[in-house]
Amino acid sequence: MFERLGDILKRRSIPTKITSEVSLNSNTTEVCSPCHDIGWVYPVRGDGRPDYGNLVRCSCKTEEDRRQKDEMLLKMCELPQFLRGKTFANFKVSEENAATVAIARDIGEGTGPVKFLTLLGKGGSGKTHLAVAICQSWLERRQPARYAYVPLLLDELRQGIEDKSYAYRFQVYCTIPLLVLDDLGLENSGSWVTERLTTLINTRLVNELPLVVTSNKPLDELPGDDQHRIASRLSREDFCHTAVMKYTEH
Repeated sequence: MFERLGDILKRRSIPTKITSEVSLNSNTTEVCSPCHDIGWVYPVRGDGRPDYGNLVRCSCKTEEDRRQKDEMLLKMCELPQFLRGKTFANFKVSEENAATVAIARDIGEGTGPVKFLTLLGKGGSGKTHLAVAICQSWLERRQPARYAYVPLLLDELRQGIEDKSYAYRFQVYCTIPLLVLDDLGLENSGSWVTERLTTLINTRLVNELPLVVTSNKPLDELPGDDQHRIASRLSREDFCHTAVMKYTEH
């Protein structure tokens, strides 16, 4: 004969959540009164009786859970330390770049029609700053994002071929909710490089997954892309936008 779930759970030592107050002080060894430091409690129904069919996270663990998720997302993003201070708050908005910044903010907030944003311009024009600011906005909203310096991305994929992790690594770049490809065009050209980048961008295109690209080169001058396959995919849909950055950061 099968036991009822409620009867099984009643025998467990998980407490009943009777209050949202937490008596846990991070500077002492005091125990959280609702959950006794287990981290989970039975919720109380409207009639005041424990709901043994459910478990909810105790409020004493909520902040810890948020901190752990933030750390996990930052690690997943692989944003270099020297770029972490670049945000929308310290980006200098000028008349020339105001429209592009507005589009970038929309992408950062997960709103607006643009999903593919390509930022072109010389070094110091602010394109990497703006791309990273979008990444930071996603992390602030606790959404997965990935930053990739293109030459290092390709090195990582080559390493994946050697250690048999290629399929997993490539899948991450194809499916992460937001991908930033920084300095497209600096990579060594070749048929394998062009094919991998084209496949990556095309996969995100057909699935309408947000992509932000920066490059010092015009799209029709990307190395190895003589047939403009990459350029075409970065601009062919209504949700694609290309902007030339004019702002000089220094």
